[in-house]
Amino acid sequence: MNTNIRLMLAAGSLAMLAPATAAAMCGCMMPVDDTGIPESTQLVSEATQVVMMRHGTKTVQTMQNRYEGPLENFALIIPTPEVLSEDSVKTLYPSVFENIDRVSAPRLTEYWQHDPCEQVDGFGSANTEDTDSSSVNNVSRGPDAPPSDPGVVVEAEFQVGEYQIQILSAEQGTGLETWLRQNGYRIPTGAAAYLQPYIDSGMYFFVAKVDVSKVNFVDDRAQLSPLRFEYDTPDFTLPTRLGMLNSAGRQDLVVYTLGQTRFKAANLPNATIPTNVSVVATVANDFPNFYDQLFEKTLDAHGNAVITEYASWAWDMPFEDIASLGGDVITQTTGDETFSYNLVLSRLHFRYDKDQLGEDIVLQAADPIAGGQEAWGSRGTVDPTLMQQGANDDGVNLFRAHYFVKHEWTGAVNCENPAFDRWGGPLDGSGSGQPLSVPALNPNTTNAEVFAKLGKHAIPVAALISEDVPEIGLEREVPPKREVGCSAAGAAVPGTMAMMLLGLFGGLRRRKR
Repeated sequence: MNTNIRLMLAAGSLAMLAPATAAAMCGCMMPVDDTGIPESTQLVSEATQVVMMRHGTKTVQTMQNRYEGPLENFALIIPTPEVLSEDSVKTLYPSVFENIDRVSAPRLTEYWQHDPCEQVDGFGSANTEDTDSSSVNNVSRGPDAPPSDPGVVVEAEFQVGEYQIQILSAEQGTGLETWLRQNGYRIPTGAAAYLQPYIDSGMYFFVAKVDVSKVNFVDDRAQLSPLRFEYDTPDFTLPTRLGMLNSAGRQDLVVYTLGQTRFKAANLPNATIPTNVSVVATVANDFPNFYDQLFEKTLDAHGNAVITEYASWAWDMPFEDIASLGGDVITQTTGDETFSYNLVLSRLHFRYDKDQLGEDIVLQAADPIAGGQEAWGSRGTVDPTLMQQGANDDGVNLFRAHYFVKHEWTGAVNCENPAFDRWGGPLDGSGSGQPLSVPALNPNTTNAEVFAKLGKHAIPVAALISEDVPEIGLEREVPPKREVGCSAAGAAVPGTMAMMLLGLFGGLRRRKR
């Protein structure tokens, strides 16, 4: 298949997996009474993406707000550790999440082995020795009957962009649920049990009602602005339990952290995604399906852990994005002018069932790791044969989810000292001459319906890898060899004729190259 066509197919399948209708936030979505949405309808979230910037006790949190359902008014409620002021809440441009995903997304690269007899850059074709580069079950419940006085106080009210915002405090979960319903917010039944732990810990509630008359629409679809808010707290916690109210089953949570170190979960098991795995060429046509299977295998091997997919310097992020995601606030409040230049971006991915998450996810600093980087051969070019799997402890963070296809040289070798260690872009000269690298666009925030349309898992992941992956116990499934020959009208072609045809085909192929 032509290289450009393959990349177009890959990019097309990846774009299909971007969450167009379902994604949410670390909080709960609620229809509003004047929306026209039926009482029995609940807004459903299958994926959450959130950015958390952290320095000392200062946290800046940004949420990607998308929803599925009628394009009508709805609201969301999020626990916060303090009363937020109007100055501490902002809306951002939607592309900020696209940019941070593009930098940190799992990546597939294709390498072509070049003519081992070709003279390049004065190296000649002499062989040289390569140098190795190296559960909700424990939620406390309030009284069954709603109180006559809900005990809710509106601490602040203001509007930011398309969001009408109220900051609430409450005495009881049942009281807050009652107040929300009395004020037109149709929070899911049984929300009091989820709200009470936040009330017990002294938290407030950020309620944002969306005014559709002020929302931008792209292709008849609402494009809500990401919401950013800041607060001070000694705990670095992500309020995930409340989002269970919008769950229809399994949910994906992708957390991007930005700070002076990488972060990991403090109250859940952690693991890294297998990286630098050699895969078969067909993966280039269906990378998201391959990655989803690999992710599931990793969860099975590590007890449903929080999976690190990226941890590296944030140098590839646009500086204006870093400022928008909280760099401006951190620099101003801490006086640390170098903060934005020394950031580490981590990407954490967790997949869980509705009743599995018994407490909010707590984050903590973690030691640096490296892995998934390209290896360089003695000729100064990338050599995929030297790439090593897995993550290792390191002095700096340089880890990413990386997978690659090796297209080995199949042409004639007509020189005395061939050098097989030079790899690069497609042999037909298309592109820039560099290896072709395709990032996965949100492969982790895909709903099951989209995967089903793509024929999810039609080919098992064991048949898509070119080498074993010992860290998760995944062994390569070698496809059976095919018999050489063909038939027509029920009669077998004689072996001699088959060999002649194969020889002719091979000669034409070499001549074309």
